[in-house]
Amino acid sequence: MKVKLSPLFVNSESRTIGRTVGQRDTDLYLCGFLVPVDPDLVTAWENSDYAYEEIQQPVQTPDSGNKMNTIYANANFPTNTSASPYYSIVNFQSSSDKDCETGGCQGQFIQTAYRTAKTTITCDHTGNKYKFFCKENGSICEDILSTKSCLKSNGTFTLTETNSGFSVSISNVSSRDAGVYRCEVETHEGSYRTALRKIQLEVKDIPSLTRSPTVGQNLTYWCRYPNGAPINKFICKGEDPSICQPLVSTAQRNKNTGKFSMKENKEKRNVTITVREVTTDDTGTYWCGAESTNKTRSNPFFHKLVMTVGSEALSKVKGCASGWVEFTCKYPKPNVKYQSIDVVTPKKTIRSFGKNVWENKGRVSLYHDTRNKKLRVAIKQLQHEDFGDYQCKFHQRSYSSQDTEEMKLGVETDGCQKQFIQTAYRTAKTTITCDYTGNKYKFFCKDNGFICEDILSTKSCLKSKGTFTLTETNSSFSVSISNVSSHDAGVYRCGVETHEGSYRAALTKIQLEVEATITKVTKFLTVGQNLTYWCRYPNGAPINKIICKGEDPSICETLVSTAQRNKNTGKFSMKEDKNKRNVTITVREVTTDDTGTYWCGVKSTDKTGSNKFFHKLVMTVASLTSTTTPASSSQSTTVSAERPGDSQFIITVLVIVGVVLLLLVLILILIYKCGSQVVVNVLVCVAALLLLLVLILILFYKHMSNNRLAEKHILDKENHIHNISIFGGSDV
Repeated sequence: MKVKLSPLFVNSESRTIGRTVGQRDTDLYLCGFLVPVDPDLVTAWENSDYAYEEIQQPVQTPDSGNKMNTIYANANFPTNTSASPYYSIVNFQSSSDKDCETGGCQGQFIQTAYRTAKTTITCDHTGNKYKFFCKENGSICEDILSTKSCLKSNGTFTLTETNSGFSVSISNVSSRDAGVYRCEVETHEGSYRTALRKIQLEVKDIPSLTRSPTVGQNLTYWCRYPNGAPINKFICKGEDPSICQPLVSTAQRNKNTGKFSMKENKEKRNVTITVREVTTDDTGTYWCGAESTNKTRSNPFFHKLVMTVGSEALSKVKGCASGWVEFTCKYPKPNVKYQSIDVVTPKKTIRSFGKNVWENKGRVSLYHDTRNKKLRVAIKQLQHEDFGDYQCKFHQRSYSSQDTEEMKLGVETDGCQKQFIQTAYRTAKTTITCDYTGNKYKFFCKDNGFICEDILSTKSCLKSKGTFTLTETNSSFSVSISNVSSHDAGVYRCGVETHEGSYRAALTKIQLEVEATITKVTKFLTVGQNLTYWCRYPNGAPINKIICKGEDPSICETLVSTAQRNKNTGKFSMKEDKNKRNVTITVREVTTDDTGTYWCGVKSTDKTGSNKFFHKLVMTVASLTSTTTPASSSQSTTVSAERPGDSQFIITVLVIVGVVLLLLVLILILIYKCGSQVVVNVLVCVAALLLLLVLILILFYKHMSNNRLAEKHILDKENHIHNISIFGGSDV
């Protein structure tokens, strides 16, 4: 059962404690309204429209005998067995603020935000419950962000926890952001969730002015306010007017001295603001507004000034030579609709007529984003001629007068790396490493046409997506790809993005190639055995052959190489036969620690390419279930990897068996069809043929046995040398 209670029953002098009595006795605290999780509990709302006739007033004495602070509500069935059949009991009593929901209960607040700017909603709560921020949509409040999740930003909205509560900032505000929001908390066990604050967000346009004085100049401008504006006018600086601090106000006695001064003309309803002897530190956004006298409303603002001073008049963008960069030009006047935009580069002018679609202009691509009121400019394969001053000229009509935003594209010096070609192997793992020590956001993306689509970024707490995992270190970040497939092949980029989002730049271009096949051998050994196997390499392979261990060949550590002087001693040894283009690898006296994946390849001599691998060994070493060998014995068993001749022998045997079975079937058919005399002639021919096949099989088997004896002789010699070394003999 659910009962909606009107605020008629909330004590007007103080906040209210609600106690519900149902199938279980649970204490709940109300701050205007409450949304319990248990459907058997009472649900009370703040909205005064919910006044129900079935809720009786004044307070009456229930059948259970309670005398005070009790009201009745009609119900389909009683939740209190002592109540009459048509009533359910809900107890309320007045209380002080300290008895209400611990910290954070606030009245409804109306906040005004300004299109394309930033606004911050503050919610006070000092308790340790989960915090939620949601937006009303019909009868529900849809969650936007919560401290239950590690995701603290979804692009436009960002949640920040503070000592006194939490706040949610909304960047690049649009009309779609208008509506009713709520700050809520929920117990960790999920027994109930309650709203602390209701915020009505209004979105308005505001007149904007752009000025670019030089260092040492004075700047004077005017701010006009409407009828009925609050008395105290002020100026503040910051991207977010909801939290910027006043620099000067009309309430100050010394408002006409210092760097900032204000002079009000009440008849004309305007304020004259002067900024004296500007410096580059004065670059920023300034807001002219009034201090609200209504505690349930935010400060109203009437005018926005964007000022850039001296060398800061040009926004700085940095890109890597031969790399890729993307920067944005924001609308100079947010409330104006622009039909076309010119991008003036150091070499030419490019015009954009399209809207909300990428336009490819050679190495330059443009995207006119009308919703977010900005132009995105992406430049690929940056060349020396691309660096310099840029202008974005916004036209309300074709070839009309324009509003201009300027910036400077410079050379990035931190983290730029040459293009790298990395080879990965199907079903294996590979890791792409990106060196960068700066404090910008890092991202990893894959080229798709004009754009590079983000896969993972440090802007998000999400560090894994499908088969991709991002890892940060003190000097770099890396992205590993598990279970590589042909779909993973392509061009990837390691990049950085400024915290304010003014530009993104690629530091490294990685061409990922995926090898479809690699020779693979699986071996099962017991402790103490030796293993010998062969690794064949192609023509033109680099000189230095290597063996490494690990699931990921791109970062596995080398165990032994042909470049080492002592490559034939120790646990691992290598012997190269350049004529046959193969390497013989021996692993001596294996232990359970040797279980793992081994890669045979070559060390790349090209710094722009990864090591190449040709052979993969998966080795499993098991402990002996019983030991019968004397302790003094040093003899070990050698297990060789399968040779091509072994497979040929097995195939030959299978073919002969198949031929014999086929001949038997033919004989039975002839007996049935032709009689015994014909069969005798056929049997003579068949016998001769079988004798010839047996002779061939004997010769082939003898040849294979001789090969095995030769290999065993070589391995026995190696074991003899190794055993002498173990027991104090000298190496040969």
